[in-house]
Amino acid sequence: SIQVAIDAAGTGSRILVGDGVYDSGGRTYGTYLTTNRLVIDKDVVVESINGAAHTFIIGAEAAGGGCGDSAVRCVYMSQGTLRGFTLTNGHTRTGYSAHDMQGGGVYSAVSLTPKVEDCIIIGNRAWGSGGGSGYCTLERCLVTGNEANQYAGGTFGGTINNCLITGNVGSYSGGTANSALKNCTVTDNAATNASFGCGGAYQGTAYNSIIYYNNGNTPNVSGNFAGFKYICTTNSYLPA
Repeated sequence: SIQVAIDAAGTGSRILVGDGVYDSGGRTYGTYLTTNRLVIDKDVVVESINGAAHTFIIGAEAAGGGCGDSAVRCVYMSQGTLRGFTLTNGHTRTGYSAHDMQGGGVYSAVSLTPKVEDCIIIGNRAWGSGGGSGYCTLERCLVTGNEANQYAGGTFGGTINNCLITGNVGSYSGGTANSALKNCTVTDNAATNASFGCGGAYQGTAYNSIIYYNNGNTPNVSGNFAGFKYICTTNSYLPA
């Protein structure tokens, strides 16, 4: 399995993964309770041979469906790089710490900036924030069709470069929240909270990006941005 290879690998190793569906096994990390299909806890590169169209890491819904105690997230990362996978059907727990309820597809609770590159993050769900990803660095990824009960159906936190974030749904923000966007397109996301909901990007930073055609009480951009420059958007509110 991929996990056995990671556990056996030394720091700096490159682990090549063959085509297939990886949907069995799982473990928790540290004191967190959510089970993860894969844990990358060292500085290694885990890379598919033929890309995301051929290599799938699949989480699981809880018994009875959706998020819950027996749900399985796709990937937890504290270090390293994940490259060229489809991450799908990852789910989180409910009613526990924020770490157990965020990042249905991929999540990191530390500041070592693990990287997710050339991946498709699709059809995942978080009970808290970040249906697709939480606190990771994403490069050249497609983040689509993910859901969060709170903020950011697509990405919560982290650095998001050269990514397409589309078709995600969250209560308070659809596409992203508290993320640092650069060279991204954020479109066709939706926030469902009728009185406070930003369809596109909520807070964080945004540079050289398109944030357009999202749906919500505030369609595209809302909140306080630490940086906001060279953005294509339309909105009743724009950050200074």
